[in-house]
Amino acid sequence: MRWLIWLTGMLLGSILLPLSALSQQLRGTVKDSTGITLPGASVNLKKTAGETIVAYATTDDKGEYLITIPANMPLFGLYVEVRCIGYKTQTKPV
Repeated sequence: MRWLIWLTGMLLGSILLPLSALSQQLRGTVKDSTGITLPGASVNLKKTAGETIVAYATTDDKGEYLITIPANMPLFGLYVEVRCIGYKTQTKPV
């Protein structure tokens, strides 16, 4: 009976662990045109420019962000949109 529980646990672990490895991360720093970092900026990941947000982050005090891309999201056709008060919104392809 113990070996059946162990085998079930191993099978579930071998299925679930790779799923977490499928997600990817997008990391960066938001700076203005003079090179000053922008803390508190909103960084949105979109499927296409102007479409629904699929992931988002806010920059930290160093202007850095980290977005986890959903595991089932194709990596082509993604855009990053950055918004910050007092600045023009910028959208760039990934």
